[in-house]
Amino acid sequence: MISLKNTPSLVVHGGINMDVIGITQTIPESGQTVVGQESFFSAGGKGANQSVAIARLGAKVSLIGVVGKDYFGPILLEGLQKEGVDISAISTDQNINSGLAIILLDSERENRILVIPGANLNQSNLEFGSIESKISKSSYVLLQGEIDQNASIKTAETARKHAVKVVLDPAPAENISKELLNSSDIITPNQAEASSITGIGVIDVQSAKEACEALLGFGPSVAITTIGDMGAYYISSSGEQGHINAFKTDVVDSVAAGDAFNGSLTVSLANGTTLQQAVHNAVAAGSLATTVKGAQRSMPTADQVKNLIAKGKHS
Repeated sequence: MISLKNTPSLVVHGGINMDVIGITQTIPESGQTVVGQESFFSAGGKGANQSVAIARLGAKVSLIGVVGKDYFGPILLEGLQKEGVDISAISTDQNINSGLAIILLDSERENRILVIPGANLNQSNLEFGSIESKISKSSYVLLQGEIDQNASIKTAETARKHAVKVVLDPAPAENISKELLNSSDIITPNQAEASSITGIGVIDVQSAKEACEALLGFGPSVAITTIGDMGAYYISSSGEQGHINAFKTDVVDSVAAGDAFNGSLTVSLANGTTLQQAVHNAVAAGSLATTVKGAQRSMPTADQVKNLIAKGKHS
């Protein structure tokens, strides 16, 4: 369970979005219009979500990213600041809107997501001198695929320069190059992303294991594939491997469950836990995130993760 021996300092470099969420019984087909039941706005973006997850679990976190000078930009920054995220490395683009994600949830609470990156793709104005200072003082850096990939590679290379571990959440997978994979120490795809990267159809625990084995061939020393309500499979180049079942929860939506997983995983590893325990904690955090609507608002606290693990009710 998550119990911090110290307060690790982490850096996240990733997307910052406003999510527009619509709930409907049926996802419309091409050319079809359906009537939905509910809609709401929620601060999101994988980088922002993961930063909030880390902060709520008790670690220090700095977020590197870009918002636009639009209606949503100040709202997104204020929300992160209230959560205890260091926003000093976030810049504001004067010419491009903030990132936007349009999320449709069906009756099974499975999601379909359209991301319009906006300012997330313009990382050229970041003050990399101060960013390198933050990275050098951290123990882990967490990356995703929602921003300009060259910026992610530069961050990963800077982390390597300072012997800082890099966790890569390869989402969306089509934005992930072999160079970025090779610059990462730990990779954490979901089923679809693991299938896209490896060519192995991930449908169960055995195929998740095979995908993890293939992922190690791209350079990381640890591969973890999340498999929805089947939990996660992990494997390391040193031979550690295993399957962690998901926890039984009342699922409301699956938005940002992967971000809760990655935030928790990184906090646990930075705190010196074993790989097995870190994945166990992460699966619990991801399971809890499915019980609350929205993205950042669904990130669990350390006490919530601790209590769910104590109950020990796996799927």
